[in-house]
Amino acid sequence: MYWWGGIAILITLLESLQANTPLDTLLLLIIMGLGQILIGTGALVVQGSVGVLPFFDNSVTVGIGTLLTLLGAAGMTYCRYMMGHFWSAATALHDEHRVIDKGLWAIIRHPLYAFVVIMYFGTALVFSTWWEWIVFALMIAAHTKKLLDEERYLEGALLGYRDYQQRVRYRILPGIW
Repeated sequence: MYWWGGIAILITLLESLQANTPLDTLLLLIIMGLGQILIGTGALVVQGSVGVLPFFDNSVTVGIGTLLTLLGAAGMTYCRYMMGHFWSAATALHDEHRVIDKGLWAIIRHPLYAFVVIMYFGTALVFSTWWEWIVFALMIAAHTKKLLDEERYLEGALLGYRDYQQRVRYRILPGIW
């Protein structure tokens, strides 16, 4: 299973390079690198090599964090399934690409990113070290940059996207952003 994850990372990077979006490739590398820190921190906490911050060291916080992590992961899986072959980590259009505006996409334009934030927040709660919160903030910043670049790209390249932006005003947080 470990090797499949590595292969998926290579495919993602190759797609990004082929799409000729150097900034996108850099953001993906940053996100993947930060993700490794999140996973590594989790392993260190589980092994007992590193302790979590005292305020977060209780079963209620860990339980809430675990539920948020699972909700985020399940939501991301659902979004990728619903986007089908239109989804890729690289910002690119695929054959017969069209705007998806049903289901969660009728409420917010980027539900996948919303679930990413939920999952990262849950992970930070469960494996709460001081650097985990810094990585969480950096992950949010990197994903926000990617989301904004993606929107700029879709505005110019995907027929109907500007109309969709008018119909669905919020990106990832209904009523706020």
